[in-house]
Parts: sequence; structure tokens; C-alpha cells
Amino acid sequence: MFKNFIITSLKILFIITTIKVGVFALTLDTIPMYYFKKSIINFLPNLVTTFYYVIYVSVFIYIITLIIKNNIGK
Repeated sequence: MFKNFIITSLKILFIITTIKVGVFALTLDTIPMYYFKKSIINFLPNLVTTFYYVIYVSVFIYIITLIIKNNIGK
């Protein structure tokens, strides 16, 4: 019972984070690329977003493996 609660809460949390990342990525895409190419200072936000993307993807893979392991365990 408690395990199912954790899995559902993780799923909800992941959906919220993916929506946030998606909205963030869309706003980034609307900003012209020449703005980032002006200087290194303007390029820093781009590096930060890639760093966040890596974190989100790794968390996503980890959650998927957890769900698969729990489903096989049943």
C-alpha cells in the first residue's frame, strides 16, 4: 500500500517537472539564438538548462527503472 503511494506521488511529481521543463524549453526556443551568441555571459543560461536537462533525464530513467522493478516484483 505504502509502496504504491510512493510510486503515484513520484509519477505526479515527474509529470509536474516535465511540464515545467517543457514550458521552460519552449520559452528558450522563442529567444533568438544570436542573443546567446553575443557573449559568454548570455550563453551561461543555456549551459544551466543543459545541466538541468541531464538531471531530469537521469531522474526520469531512475524512476522508470524503479517502476519496472516494482512491477516485476509483483
